[in-house]
Amino acid sequence: MKKLITIFTILLASCTSIKKDEFVNPIFYKTMYPVPITAWKTKLTPTSYISQNDGKKITGNCILLENEQNYIKLKCEMQYPEKNYTKTEIIKYEISINMPPYLYNENEQEIIEYTLENETSEKFSSKVAFSVNTKE
Repeated sequence: MKKLITIFTILLASCTSIKKDEFVNPIFYKTMYPVPITAWKTKLTPTSYISQNDGKKITGNCILLENEQNYIKLKCEMQYPEKNYTKTEIIKYEISINMPPYLYNENEQEIIEYTLENETSEKFSSKVAFSVNTKE
């Protein structure tokens, strides 16, 4: 019985070793480079969002809603300084299962960004593909 309790304690400790303020998969910390020219380079943490292009920058204070190996979901209060307004967005970043033909480098991984309509819906209002260098 004592061994069983010890094993249970070790398993519980290993399951809770990932903090709520850390991504389960470190690939989400890497800079994401947009595949379409119109999108912006993006950098994430569990509490922040930074997207920039041509000297313009959008930032956001975020709350990590879901944190899985293959995807994360953030709720961010975005600040758009060029337009002088803020907007709350739910954003899901998901690792693509199928590597598209434009990613030929074995050190690249595609991540898809979905801007969701709301917290409970998987419907999305926009979708952008990013390339991440896994050796960066």
